[in-house]
Amino acid sequence: MLTSDKNLIIAFFTVLVVAFSLNMLNVSCIRKQTDTGNEFLNKNLVYNQTIFSIDNSWYLPQIHNFLAGKGFTCDTTDPRQAVRRTPVYPMFYGIHYLLFGEKKSFFAIKTTQTFLFALSAIALLLAAFHLSGNRKIAWLSYLLYGFNPTLISYTYYTVTESLAPALICFMLYFFAKSIRFHSVSNWLLTGIFFSLASLCRPTVFIFGGSVAITIIILYRNDLRKMLKMMFAFGFAVCLLFVPYIIRNYKVSGGDIVILEKYYDDPMGYGMQNIELRKWIATWMNPADYNSERISNKMIDNIRFHRPKENLLDSLISTIPPAAYTSYRKETVADIYQTMYGFYEYKFTPGPNKNTDSAEMHAVQNIRKHKEHFIQNHPLKYYIVTPLLFMKSIILQSNSATICYLDNYRSNKFVFFIKMLLVLLNVFLFFSLAGNLLHLKKHFIFYIATLFFVAINIGYLLFVLNYFEARYLIPLFPLMYISAAIFAVESFDSIRYRLNL
Repeated sequence: MLTSDKNLIIAFFTVLVVAFSLNMLNVSCIRKQTDTGNEFLNKNLVYNQTIFSIDNSWYLPQIHNFLAGKGFTCDTTDPRQAVRRTPVYPMFYGIHYLLFGEKKSFFAIKTTQTFLFALSAIALLLAAFHLSGNRKIAWLSYLLYGFNPTLISYTYYTVTESLAPALICFMLYFFAKSIRFHSVSNWLLTGIFFSLASLCRPTVFIFGGSVAITIIILYRNDLRKMLKMMFAFGFAVCLLFVPYIIRNYKVSGGDIVILEKYYDDPMGYGMQNIELRKWIATWMNPADYNSERISNKMIDNIRFHRPKENLLDSLISTIPPAAYTSYRKETVADIYQTMYGFYEYKFTPGPNKNTDSAEMHAVQNIRKHKEHFIQNHPLKYYIVTPLLFMKSIILQSNSATICYLDNYRSNKFVFFIKMLLVLLNVFLFFSLAGNLLHLKKHFIFYIATLFFVAINIGYLLFVLNYFEARYLIPLFPLMYISAAIFAVESFDSIRYRLNL
């Protein structure tokens, strides 16, 4: 027995009160910041309720277009954009929109998300107990998750990161019960919440591999039972995914789209901007040196007829020093001049223009420099740069959404809080390695967690070549349990050795 129902209710309401309180502080700070004119601090509220995000423009139109009879899509001009975003979060918004209307729906959404977050803290607590059988591990997991200011701050946003952690925790609860009690119904429910979480935040789909590995390990001596449990999980997944895949096949014109697909540059800057991002990724994280900002400056320069040389000199002079450890200044200048030439051609009026051909020229030029670098410096591209990426993944506070910290940037207490969050992030990754010491005791959970985290990080490093702090959020529930296991087991081991 973990604890009494009374204690669970107290734990639920404690997280609920803390979450509402911190988010009220967040919103009050944003209201003060909105009129400051400071670009760093200036954040807007949607209908004075939830925090504005650029992703709102992707999620919300899907429901608006659907209710207007234009299809479940974020862009009615291109039918393929119907598969641009997974459906769970737009549908979640749609339920609130239908019940409360446009303006009130945002207040309702943040309230629902906060309640679900508090409930998910209890789900994670119970999941940790079922997985470990240890009350201390369970409660520490609850504390790490339920009182994390980063996760709390997202509950007032209308983005997938607001809902996904709760769905993941519910999935983990049934996953843990499946491991402990070996029931078909729990594997079915694991599959249901796995599907919902994946169709909310696509990277969760990787956890399907963790489930498959777990079932194989659990029932390796009983093939019939292995197939039975695999079928239960798979059936639940197919129940939600198959209709969605069939629908995607129809609206995309015959493409098999399991989750979501980009058919073009979603920001409208063109293919050469995507290639520029890939080039930046050869020497640093493109999120720290924004390619879209470069394109915007070039386009604005052309539209307002400003001198070309002044802008290019400015861009080249302000490029991060990391670039010049890999490329000569002449290479950087050539890339920027080619990009500018394309935008100049595209945005200057004239008849019979072949913009596709001009864009391809820019793409090929950027790609040429990138590929030349990879051929001549494979060690740097495949080893050094990913390690630099990994450094930025581990050594960061995940605090960008905690607006009240921005309001007091010079405050020593705020600095202390951010340092604690950095140390927590470091500890999460350290505990993954440290749990090798406790591998025998928590083998199944460790393998499932390691697979999920490793594939996600590998995808960021070697496929996406891009990282934002929010990309770690789907990993947090599992990593918090892992950190709790390491902390408790290590402490108990030390205490035992010292005969305390």
